[in-house]
Amino acid sequence: MAKNKLPVEQLNFENLIRVLGAESAVASTRWGEFGARGVWGSVPITAHVSPPGEGLAQVLFAHAVLANGRFKNTVIKHESTRATVAAVRDGDGGLGIVPWIPEGMNDLKVLLIARGREHVAFGPTPENIHAGDYPLRVPLKLVFARERAPELLDWLRFWFSDEMATALAKVGVVALPVSARNQQVFELEVIR
Repeated sequence: MAKNKLPVEQLNFENLIRVLGAESAVASTRWGEFGARGVWGSVPITAHVSPPGEGLAQVLFAHAVLANGRFKNTVIKHESTRATVAAVRDGDGGLGIVPWIPEGMNDLKVLLIARGREHVAFGPTPENIHAGDYPLRVPLKLVFARERAPELLDWLRFWFSDEMATALAKVGVVALPVSARNQQVFELEVIR
């Protein structure tokens, strides 16, 4: 996530390590190093991160992107996701690592992320997350004995409902895309 007018569309893990990683051999401090032109080329990058108690963003990022899990001392760690997003919105050149964008604060640009230079960058859409294309994800899987499907069917229908998808979104969990949720319910009903 970054300022909406930032003329950078994507970053890869190597770029993110250069900005946020404590052990990075090459440090990056300006948006021009990632292709921003004009005024934005000289704007310093300020990195912000949400606390681990408000979702998996910080922990997942440290594990998936930063080999040693350590952020640079210059990364500003906020007390809430709302404060992290506000800091990025209010400052110039901010880059935030957050589990979700709080309601009413979605005027920021969400950058596409690629694993490496040779990989395609993806945004955190339900379709990309479900397909495994967005590289910063942790799938949540429900596991139950197949023979118990009939007795769990009502609960499972609710789990894959639009109502549950809305509730999950409020706590930063991306539900399956509608088509995938409908397919899950169909397959459960066939088992019956």
